[in-house]
Order: sequence, then C-alpha cells, then structure tokens
Amino acid sequence: MHTLPYDDGSFDHVFAYLSICHTDSKGIRKVISEIERVLVPNGTIFITLCSKDTWSFKEANLPILDKCTRVKIEGPEKGIPHVYVDITDIKELLSGFTLTRIRHIDECLIDGKWQNSKHYHIEAIRSI
Repeated sequence: MHTLPYDDGSFDHVFAYLSICHTDSKGIRKVISEIERVLVPNGTIFITLCSKDTWSFKEANLPILDKCTRVKIEGPEKGIPHVYVDITDIKELLSGFTLTRIRHIDECLIDGKWQNSKHYHIEAIRSI
C-alpha cells in the first residue's frame, strides 16, 4: 500500500476500510500520498483510521513506535503496527483533500465482548 501499482489518476474512488492504518506515522503519509496520486482530480476517498481515543492507544500499554503508532502484542494482529489519529492529524494527513464527512464511531460491542474501539470514518474529495 506504500507503492500502488497503478498509473496517476487511475481511479474515481478509493475505499479503504480498516486497512491503511496498519503502518506507522511515516507510512500513513506515504499511503495517503499514493491514494492522492492514483485518484483523478475531484476523486473521492472513503477511509477508516484508528482513533487516539480508543483503548488500545490510551490504555493498553502497547509498544510505541512513534507518537501515533502502537504495535499489537497478541491476537491475529500480533506484531502489526497501527497508526492512530485525531482531528488535527486528519487535517494534516488529508491537506490535499476537501473533507466532506468525518464520523467518529465507537464499536462498543465486538463478538459479544464490550470494547472501546474507536475509528474515524472519513469521506473526502481530492483537491484539484
């Protein structure tokens, strides 16, 4: 996802649900840059990013790679970095886009277990 195998302006829309956050702070900037590159002007993105308000960023004592990145230590995502953002980070990361909708969702029940798993669901248009 850091280097997409597509020509510039190949897509009208990019949909990335719970996927592009599996990197670090440097990596997410590269991923967003690649998404911007492959979108046509006025193309739309629909992405999900992990929230700094979620328990795994604030309370889980996960290993820290950088100020926005934690590494999962168990389960199916063991050893995988996750970048977490807040509204300020979103505005910076998506400075080449016009933000049209941001939802901050708390998945409070997952597989019958109470959680505090918050994500930003973002819709934006690539600026011309």
